[in-house]
Amino acid sequence: MNAWKVILAAAVIFCSGVVTGFQVASLRTEPAPPQSRGPQFSPGPRSRGDYVDRLQRELELTPPQRTKIEQIWRESGERNKKIWDSAREEHRKLRASIRAELTPEQQKKFDEGNKSRESRKPPGPPSRDPRRSKESMEKSAGEGAKSAPTGGTPKP
Repeated sequence: MNAWKVILAAAVIFCSGVVTGFQVASLRTEPAPPQSRGPQFSPGPRSRGDYVDRLQRELELTPPQRTKIEQIWRESGERNKKIWDSAREEHRKLRASIRAELTPEQQKKFDEGNKSRESRKPPGPPSRDPRRSKESMEKSAGEGAKSAPTGGTPKP
């Protein structure tokens, strides 16, 4: 009879530990309540029209303010396009320079690794030129790598 009391006490203690563990785990995984910081006006990934419409609604913009904000947005988009284009070109040059230092076997593995990495990469900003598809961009990146002189850096 004493053995059953010990087994029962051990089972009760074990179950209490399991219940306590679940409660502690649920306390740690609950998300923190959102903090109210007022309206957020970051442009983010939405379109210009949506963003300006939201500003119009929430800030009650005057017509001249709306016109000026739309102009600011367009100018920013043009600057960002130049930055993205420059970054893409620099990345293409980087890959071509690295590829030029590799043996043919290493180049093949390098090319395969870049293809698999590209397929896992989250989409970047949308291309402004609808004629330029992902395939044509990959092709131009590959051509730049193929034309790189062996043992040196490619010519821009």
